[in-house]
Amino acid sequence: DNSMLIFLPFIAIIITFVKNAALYFQTVLMQLFVNKITNKLQEDIYTSILKLDLKKFQSMHTGTLLAMILQSSAAVSNGLNLIFTVLIRELLTVAFLLGVMIYQNAELAALSLIAFPLVFVPIMKIAKRIKRLASSNLSASQGMFVSIDESLKSFRLIKTYGTEGYEIKKIKNVITERYKLVKKIILTGSLSGPIVECISIIGVALIIWYGGNSVINGTTTPGTFFAFFVSMTMAYKPLKSFSNLNITIQSFLVASKQMFEIMDEKTTLEESPNSKELTKVKGDIEFKNVYFKYNEALETESYILNNINIKIHSNNKTAFVGPTGAGKSTIISLIMRLYDPISGEIKLDGKNLKNIKIKSLRENISYVGQDIQLFDDSILNNLKYAKQNATIEEIEEAIRLANADEFIKKLPEGLETKVGQAGVNLSGGQKQRISIARAILKNSKIVILDEPTSALDAISEGLIKDA
Repeated sequence: DNSMLIFLPFIAIIITFVKNAALYFQTVLMQLFVNKITNKLQEDIYTSILKLDLKKFQSMHTGTLLAMILQSSAAVSNGLNLIFTVLIRELLTVAFLLGVMIYQNAELAALSLIAFPLVFVPIMKIAKRIKRLASSNLSASQGMFVSIDESLKSFRLIKTYGTEGYEIKKIKNVITERYKLVKKIILTGSLSGPIVECISIIGVALIIWYGGNSVINGTTTPGTFFAFFVSMTMAYKPLKSFSNLNITIQSFLVASKQMFEIMDEKTTLEESPNSKELTKVKGDIEFKNVYFKYNEALETESYILNNINIKIHSNNKTAFVGPTGAGKSTIISLIMRLYDPISGEIKLDGKNLKNIKIKSLRENISYVGQDIQLFDDSILNNLKYAKQNATIEEIEEAIRLANADEFIKKLPEGLETKVGQAGVNLSGGQKQRISIARAILKNSKIVILDEPTSALDAISEGLIKDA
């Protein structure tokens, strides 16, 4: 047909242009979609982590949580990308081509499906094994994050003890163990394609034999047979793609499960339905028959606080004195409601802490501990962490009262000086005075000092006690 010689080349050009335009927009949209999903998942995981109880948070390593934010969210996004691009597209392609095959020759179509059940069994077994390996690999990846995180946080200690070789060997072993798991995943996952192809060829061979006989016997035309054969071979490609997606899909399932366990974690520090904001705080605190231990489920663990009854009066300085492990810091944690007592009650101005909104309670407490926590930011921003809308006059007054102005003035950039990670650019006394200035700036009715001078020299201690 001479007219088709003119028509078909133009159709081929148009189809190619349409296909590639569609492919471009699909690629762009899906990459934006994946990045958007990743960002949202990372925000949600981070939000969920910050809402965890202190007890739950302390049972997990920061390296594990960091791996979850970075790796698990990426695994879920990649899985979603494959579901929306490859799986949906290829399923539609197979469904369409199967329809064409049935329309062209129902007998041949039924014959071509004989190999399907044979493919299904080994693929499911491979999927189960990959899921187990993917779970182990996720744990190994998080273990690697934990090891590297601990090494970097202990950089000074490593240098002091000269243990660089030991740390390198330790990290190398962790990386090697993870590589072994990845190798098993690759070896197992790569079986899918060859198995699908080897079993599928049985169906192809039957089609060639049965279809070829039909053509020779004159019951079907060569054109119909080859049209059917082309449809079948086109349908084979997406089926093979499904089998090759095993690793990504199983990683997606494992990462999703772990992420949603964190997101669905319920807090044990519940506010009562009628909990209220604090107003006109006096600062009277009372412990009534308080019992507490950290592991409530462990019956053999003895109580840290046993039938404690205390009255702390407002406008007074109250000191708790006792040996290490006596429960001083535990009492502080209970006042700030980082934990709840096993039994008994704690009251502030006659109100049970459980009937006060947690945010409102903590807004009325300033805390200075021996373990000072500063962000890798300027002194100014570390101070404003206690009061975001503080004026420069309030900040200057706070640092003067904390005896911090004398060293801040000597710094080249003053309040804009970067303190470094965990305040590494400052001395212990300087960090402590910034912490006290931060507490003064917050200007709370209740001020808690947890041995803030325990690790300081006499001069720094004197300045801090004065502050």
